[in-house]
Amino acid sequence: MEYIDTHREAFAGCADLPAKDGVRDGDLVNRAFMSTAPNELWVAEFTYVRTWAGSCYVAFIIDVFSRMIVGPKVDTSMRADLVTDTLEMAVWARERAGVKDLAGVIHHTDAGSQYISLALTERLAALGMRASIGTVGDEYHNALAEQAIGLYKTELIRRRGPWRTLDDVEIATLEWVDWSGSRRLHTELGDVPPAKREAGFSRQQLVATLVAAREPKLHSTRGGSRLAGLPRRAAYWGRHACPLVPASSRVALASATAD
Repeated sequence: MEYIDTHREAFAGCADLPAKDGVRDGDLVNRAFMSTAPNELWVAEFTYVRTWAGSCYVAFIIDVFSRMIVGPKVDTSMRADLVTDTLEMAVWARERAGVKDLAGVIHHTDAGSQYISLALTERLAALGMRASIGTVGDEYHNALAEQAIGLYKTELIRRRGPWRTLDDVEIATLEWVDWSGSRRLHTELGDVPPAKREAGFSRQQLVATLVAAREPKLHSTRGGSRLAGLPRRAAYWGRHACPLVPASSRVALASATAD
């Protein structure tokens, strides 16, 4: 794909590098860009955009489960601050969504000097996140992030360029990120936007929590085992408007208990 070649040529002077001590984090993903829930696996990458005032750099962090861009950042340099600021944007976005603990999240990148920098490594450790560095020389080690960069270049940068200033790029990028997350249909997600994908997961978790909270104890009572009442209660909430259960979930409960 042409956009990948162009993207790599721009960073010919920023080759994959080992850490100063010769040791860096391993590849925890191994091209398996799959996730069963939000905030399990994030992939990160950055690219450049030419403007009349000079080049600027755009970094993204993408949640693999929903393809949501949780961390966008535009800057005039590609120092370590670019990727650490992108991480802070992602943390802030998830905190706004109610996610306070990101411990265990895998943060997967290439082996560029910014991504193996001490600043990013220490910040990931402070958050309890797990750094994953792709294999050097493998063009597909960060394919999902490269795909997001390609869509960004195709749908926005090339279509609306040339660009005058960094501010123009930044405003347009944030608008594109919002559109991509809330309205753009993704084939990999069953032709739904990332926001809908995450909302559907949240609803499933809510229903599972409610069912678990109402699950009877496994001991017998005066009227017999409490397990006998579970289908009846689930069917009740399937037919009636429980304020904590969405209508779609009530239909699912009713169908499940009707058999």
